[in-house]
Amino acid sequence: MKKLRLLAALIAMPLWVCAQDIAVYFEIIPEEQLMQIDANRRKDMIDLKKAGQPASFPNRLGGVSEMTELTNDYLRIRVSDNSTFEMKLLPINGQDNILAVVRTTCAPACDSEILFYTPTWQRLPQSDFIDLPSRMDFLLADTDTSDAGFQEKLGLIDMDLISLNLSADTNDLTATYSLESYLPEDLYKELKRYIKPEALIYRWENGRFVLK
Repeated sequence: MKKLRLLAALIAMPLWVCAQDIAVYFEIIPEEQLMQIDANRRKDMIDLKKAGQPASFPNRLGGVSEMTELTNDYLRIRVSDNSTFEMKLLPINGQDNILAVVRTTCAPACDSEILFYTPTWQRLPQSDFIDLPSRMDFLLADTDTSDAGFQEKLGLIDMDLISLNLSADTNDLTATYSLESYLPEDLYKELKRYIKPEALIYRWENGRFVLK
């Protein structure tokens, strides 16, 4: 059923949105998706970045936003001092594309959300494309999760903050558990020995992010 929904949405797209350049989709992004940067500024950012010049402008909130990376299928915006916006064009069904969007806010620990859209900015169900990691995915394989002491420490984490990052060079997605900037130093030191030192890697396979 979910494949039929996606296929119907893609078939309904006008031909002019079938471009392979992510800049096309960034220019037509609905205003509510990136309210800080108006349409003219978005176009100016693209033109300047493609020309190899700094692509930063005052935004609607009184700060400065900057396009820091731009390729044919990826872009990254530093929206403010503590937030970023990423877009990635991902292949699906062998010939079509969808858009993945990651918004990250750091205060100071970073937390992200990932959303998926058709090229005409119709929202797609997140669960069709990724199963987001839980705290258990970040634990070392030999962790004794039944240990009472470990369970007590783990219970002191009142929220799971996970930073997601798309890639300019591949279709991978990385997920990092943002504990160090959130927990008290002494508690983080106790839990650190249970946590994988490397980020989790998701690979884009058959139209879905798969945890490796």
